[in-house]
Amino acid sequence: MIGKNIGDVVSGDIAGMAGYTLKLTGGTDKDGFAMRGDLPGSARRKILVAGGVGYIPKAEGVKRRKSMRGHEISSDISQINTVIVDMAKNLLRNIR
Repeated sequence: MIGKNIGDVVSGDIAGMAGYTLKLTGGTDKDGFAMRGDLPGSARRKILVAGGVGYIPKAEGVKRRKSMRGHEISSDISQINTVIVDMAKNLLRNIR
């Protein structure tokens, strides 16, 4: 998975889910810092945010400087979030 970006679609075989297609939606690094889809690269940076991934302001207009990871998966990423995009047709028949 190293080198993939948030938003990429991958085969489920990587996660032991044959027949599925997965979309990468985010993750965290080894220290718990969130990945952000609009931040290029894989390095951890301190950015000024007013909301979105990794920060929910307590009042309108409040901004804060937070450490976040870029959208590229590297060896420092310990947890990856995915969403199932598609299943094989034979798997759908077994569910119904």
